[in-house]
Amino acid sequence: MLLIVSRAAPLPPDERRAALIAATEPLLEQFGRDVSTRQIAEAAQVAEGTMFRAFPTKEALIDAVLEEVFDNQRTCDELAAIDPALRWKLA
Repeated sequence: MLLIVSRAAPLPPDERRAALIAATEPLLEQFGRDVSTRQIAEAAQVAEGTMFRAFPTKEALIDAVLEEVFDNQRTCDELAAIDPALRWKLA
């Protein structure tokens, strides 16, 4: 029986970086900075080499995750998007 493994669809660099950040966040919660590049690559379903084309080092990826996690702009944008009429209904 022949097993055919397909490659992940190529993503634009920004999307690839975002996917790696998203896959790394829960691993950091579980393993901290001891998370391995292999674990990250498996979670993101990419080869380790792909990871290093998006980020020069594991530390650079971890730094990007931390920047994303602590960026409060997304939360502010989501709060601003709430219909003001709904705010009074919740009070």
